[in-house]
Order: sequence, then C-alpha cells, then structure tokens
Amino acid sequence: MRSTAPTWVVTEAVAEHGGVEEVRRFVLRPDLSRHVTGRAVDVAPYEAMHWLSRYGSQWGLCPTCADEDWHFELATTRGGDCPDRCPTPPPGQPAGPTAAEPARTTGTSVQDVAAPTSQNMDQITALATRYIEQHLDGDPLQWNDVIAHLRARDHNDEATQAVLGAVLDLERTDVVFYALDGIRRPRPGDVGPAPLPEVAAAVLDLPWPCTRNDRPGGSRSIWEAFEELGGRYRHCDVYEAMHTLLKGHELKSSRVYWQRTDVPSRFDTAGQFAHRAAGAAALPPSSSIRQKIEADLVGAYVATLPHRYLREHRIGDLKADVYEPTVQRIVEAKSATDVVTVAHAWAQAVAYRYLLNTAATDERTTVETIAVLLPAAPTGNARAFLEHVAADAFEVELIHPEGETFRSERMS
Repeated sequence: MRSTAPTWVVTEAVAEHGGVEEVRRFVLRPDLSRHVTGRAVDVAPYEAMHWLSRYGSQWGLCPTCADEDWHFELATTRGGDCPDRCPTPPPGQPAGPTAAEPARTTGTSVQDVAAPTSQNMDQITALATRYIEQHLDGDPLQWNDVIAHLRARDHNDEATQAVLGAVLDLERTDVVFYALDGIRRPRPGDVGPAPLPEVAAAVLDLPWPCTRNDRPGGSRSIWEAFEELGGRYRHCDVYEAMHTLLKGHELKSSRVYWQRTDVPSRFDTAGQFAHRAAGAAALPPSSSIRQKIEADLVGAYVATLPHRYLREHRIGDLKADVYEPTVQRIVEAKSATDVVTVAHAWAQAVAYRYLLNTAATDERTTVETIAVLLPAAPTGNARAFLEHVAADAFEVELIHPEGETFRSERMS
C-alpha cells in the first residue's frame, strides 16, 4: 500500500513542474488515489507485469489504464473478465467509479516520473509487447515496424533493447512465433523448444569464420545464425544458446556481431572430451576426475558399436577396458594424449593381447588387433610413437572422438 507523499516530495515536485495543478497531472491527492486505499498497485519488472496482465484476473487484478501497463487494480471478481482499459483521466481527476464500471485510477506518482532506468525499460518493453500483440492478425510483423512505433514515441535509445525483450518473452511463452519472414502467431508444424546444448552445437557447426559478408574476422549476428540454421530452431533458443552457453567460451561478441574463438566445442562428443581432457591434463592419472573421463570415454565409444562387446573384460587379475570378440580387438582407454600416457596405453593393450592369446582355447577367442582409445587425436611425439611401434612391431588402431562419433585410424 502506498503511503502519503512526504512534504518535501510535494515541495520538490511543485518547484520542478511549476505549480500544484501541474503536479496533479502526475499524482493524485491521497484522498483520490486508489494506491493509498490498497486497491491499486504498480508492478515491475516487465516479466511480472506481463505475467499479471495475463493471469491477474484469477485474483480480480486487472490492468486498467491504457497508457500504464504497470498499473493494476482490483477491478473484477476472482476469475472474472477484466474491463476495457480506460484512457488517462483529465489532470487532477480520478477515473471515478460508476454503477456499471469498476473504479480506476489516474496517472503515475512523482516517484514514478523519476523512475529508475530499469523500470523505464520495463514500461517501454510493455509498450512494444502490446503493439506486437495488437498486430498479429495480418501479415507477419516486421522487427523494424515495432522499432519505428517506439521511436515515434521518443523512445530512441531504448527501442532495440525493448523490442528484443518483448519478442523473446512472447516467443518463449508461445504467444508469437518469430519466423524467417517476420513475427506472427504460432501455427501447427512450427518448431518447438529445443535443448540449448543441441542448439549451441548447431551454431558451432556453422562455417566459422562466416563468409556470407565482408565483415573483418568473419563475424555474424544472432539473426544471421538463426537464418543459416534454416528455421530448425526457434529464434529465442538461438539467442539463449549463444548468450548463455557460448558467449565468453566458444564465441566472443562485439556489439551485435559474433566470432569463433579457439576454445574447442563443448557441445559435441569430440569437443566435450577434448575440453575435459585439457582441463585435467595436470592431474595424476589416478585422480577421480581423470578416471571419470576415461569411464565416460569408454561408455561413449561402446555406444557406437554395432556388435557385441565386453567392458572391463577380466584377464586373470587384470581388466581390459573393452574386448570386442566379433572383431577380435582389445581397446585400452586413457584420459590424456601425452606421449607417456599413449605409450602406457599401447603397452597395456599389447600385454592383454599376449595374455588372452596364450590362454585361448581356439581361434575364436584370440585377439587379432589392439587399439588405443584417447579423448582427442594425439599430435607430435605421441602420434610419432604410435607410428613407430606400428612399423616396428604390429599394427595398432588409434580411436578418438570426431564430431558426434568416433574415428578409427589404423597406424602402420
């Protein structure tokens, strides 16, 4: 409930606006304001006022003033229909109740006139929302049309941010669908919400640097990314994925344009394991983090196999990470790609092959090939080592994530 304004507030308002009558254009006397009686409330932020405008009638709360989306009154019974909004009353007069119409109130208070920027933005976003909702029955509404509507009301600096907030909220709540040809009502067959990691992976799969324009660095906007994805994902999901998951990691932005960084993707199989392995490289092999990476790597790999496999296949007191009897292959996994770790994996696989073949009772239980499973393709000395032992001893397969699956490369 709003209390009576202190004397100094009224005094400052009179000094600022030039007289009592002018002040009453913005604030009512306490005996006329429904805020003071507890029958009216101003709501912020924008998300709250938008939600209350849709569901407030369940409690009898309605938006009652045509130019104040934040202003709500007890104007109907619980669950009843809200009355049409009234225009702003003449200066200094309340919108008096009649027998046929619930009571309404007038304009903002002195406090509202000097509202903080965040509340001003909420109000401008509400204006954008109302304009969009009122123009959904014709051709798809264009972004620039909504911008122009706000700028015509002197909201120049805030227009873009306000329209963005309105469109995102309306699309998230299925009030609109932002299609490639504009903003419209949802239709059967429109794509629905998608997991943001999936959307992020799709954004990163676009060609980077972008070659569709001549901007330095090959950057693209969120809208351009949305266009290039061909409508596979909602605009609001592309926005959320780029801002909440990719910004500051795989992507960097300057104003409205985005560029790819050197950070590996965390949103496909290869990128996830490369990222995790790099973060755990300094830890000892026995650490729980590296063991978890190894176990997850094995799990992801065997999930791609079309044939029978055995995990942690026992060989006496030892256990091989994966035994594939169909192709007679032993696979040893590691959570790093340095030369020592790779050499260790190869030596273990060689030992397991020897032990299994020594104990084999027939050719069906022998091991023909060995493989090293790593979180990323090794380079430098690690790769040179595998090439060397493959040439001097016997072939070894290198298996590592590539995109959403695994690549097997025979070293010889």
